Amino acid sequence: MSALPPTEPAPLIEEQRADLASGRASLLPWLEAGMALLNPARQIQSLNDELARWFHHDGSNPIGQPFDDVLSTLVPEWRIAGASGWAATTPFNRCALQVSRNGSSSCYDVELVRHEAGWMVRIQSVLPPLSELAETPWNTYLGGEHEQRQMFIRLLRAEAQLSNLMQSWPGAIFSQRADFSFQFVSPRILELTGVPADQWLTQTRNFWLVIHEADVDEVHQQCRRAAKAKTGVTSTFRIRNLQTGRVAHVMEHRQAVVSSTGVVICYEGFWLDVTREKIAERRLSSAAWKETLAALTMGLAHDFSNILAGILSLSESFLTQVEPTHSFAPGLGLIRENSWQACQLIQRMMSLHKCQTGEQNYHDLNETLTELADLVQRMLPRRILIETELAPLQLPLYVDAVELRQVILNLALNAAEAMPQRGKLVFQTQLCQSLAAPLPHLQGKLPHFPCIRLSARDTGSGIAPRHLPFVFDPFFTTKPISKGSGLGLYNARLFVEKHRGAISVTSKEGVGTELSLWLPLADFSETERAQTAVVQQRPSILLAGEAGLLQDSTADFLRIHGFYVMQVFTPESAKEVLGTEDNHFRAVLVLADPTERSFLTLISELRQHNPNLLVILNLVGGEPDQIPADLLPQLDLLIANDMSETEMLRNLKGLFD
Repeated sequence: MSALPPTEPAPLIEEQRADLASGRASLLPWLEAGMALLNPARQIQSLNDELARWFHHDGSNPIGQPFDDVLSTLVPEWRIAGASGWAATTPFNRCALQVSRNGSSSCYDVELVRHEAGWMVRIQSVLPPLSELAETPWNTYLGGEHEQRQMFIRLLRAEAQLSNLMQSWPGAIFSQRADFSFQFVSPRILELTGVPADQWLTQTRNFWLVIHEADVDEVHQQCRRAAKAKTGVTSTFRIRNLQTGRVAHVMEHRQAVVSSTGVVICYEGFWLDVTREKIAERRLSSAAWKETLAALTMGLAHDFSNILAGILSLSESFLTQVEPTHSFAPGLGLIRENSWQACQLIQRMMSLHKCQTGEQNYHDLNETLTELADLVQRMLPRRILIETELAPLQLPLYVDAVELRQVILNLALNAAEAMPQRGKLVFQTQLCQSLAAPLPHLQGKLPHFPCIRLSARDTGSGIAPRHLPFVFDPFFTTKPISKGSGLGLYNARLFVEKHRGAISVTSKEGVGTELSLWLPLADFSETERAQTAVVQQRPSILLAGEAGLLQDSTADFLRIHGFYVMQVFTPESAKEVLGTEDNHFRAVLVLADPTERSFLTLISELRQHNPNLLVILNLVGGEPDQIPADLLPQLDLLIANDMSETEMLRNLKGLFD
């Protein structure tokens, strides 16, 4: 490294020298890139004009003097701050230097570079920390061009960091005043609430409009707790999208910002959509309660069945002992008939409890609906008439019969709540050869024709047109606060999608609603296909990516380790394979660069149309932080470039297990 030429000191202006000498100066002069070369004994060999001007307030020449003595004369704090820098063993070291003068302070960044000929030192003025800067008069640090440039650079960096955070954060970030008006909110608030970010800053009532009416009091209490505790508070509540009406669960972290006198200035925090986690939590708690309830009611139903059996047996015995013309004969006959019907009803209820979900088999839809219609009629109020319109032929389905019964019961209960006075519910089965008209509100994928249609048509109050696109969303409900979880039609949607079908809705306010399940007609090859999949007993992966050596080597690696692999080379081919009836793939592994929009778009489409499919992204070049922020939550596994084969295999097997 070449030495800097010796420099004669450049004197300070008279006013500045006088201020420094008298101690009246609040701050030391701003130093822009001051540099010095030291010998191994840390004596100054040369220094540039900027550092010389900063040093020479007393007119002395520092060449040949110890650097520590010269700097400590001006800045006594250097004795402590520089000790750790000189003691470090690494060739490049950095330390911070803060100088206090008359209640104000100057901050410096000091770099120490060790080399064979000695040391190179670089000293640069920097702006003080944000807390100190905010409490200092604005013109204290902005008196010169250097200070203004530093402030400008610092502002650009802060805005860039905030912008990156807002783009990558999956929720909304906000700063809210103590009166609940907003002084800042990130653009993603629109996705959650349907209200643009600029409207949040001008309309203070939006906050309480989007909070679910059942959770308003809880949010008030959380805000009071945050203000009282002066610490962060985390809670979960519901919000309603004002454009779509969709209800979502959000996790909020709220931090109170408090003044020195203890007054809450504002709240800072974020919202994060946790609807999917809430759905899983509800299902787990519901499943646990159903198991407990099933154990309790099965015992009671068994005892009740035994009592009815005794009544039935006695009535039949007494009937054999009296003449048909006896006055007791009609009454005994009525007792026998009613007790027989009650026994049959109890047996049907017990059969619902004994069956377990997850067991698919062949069932005739007409027969299943006929058996269930009698139970539905007895469950619903007498003001509601139940009718069935059955297709003339058998309608074979390969379904989970327990889940099918649950869906039918949910449809019946929803229809009953839409008819508070009186009405009629009609269940209809059809073998459809084609569609007479397009279905505007369809979820899932229509099976190949001919297919089976099961519809539930009521004469209730109907559904408002603005709500129709969202009735199959989780937690969406138009019922009062105390009724309904918003999961009934969502579970029906999951049922048809699981069985390769679809669900649709048509409705007219004041007339009624019709919900239709579209299910594939069984061709009696389903069992054989299922058995083939069981015999294979290998996790299946559809490998999607551009053709080449990388894809072939990845496929070979997976096959060697026990995976069944099928290769496709375009997003269109992947969607075509997954859309066939013979699709048995558990996962899709996409080989793509973060800049390849076609394959990244494929991931979003797969997650939307195949919710049960495992989606894996194997990066080809690029880094994980280049992946769009909205894509990361849709991945079940991300395989980075630097992941070893052993770790990759362990993660894949863990995902399938």
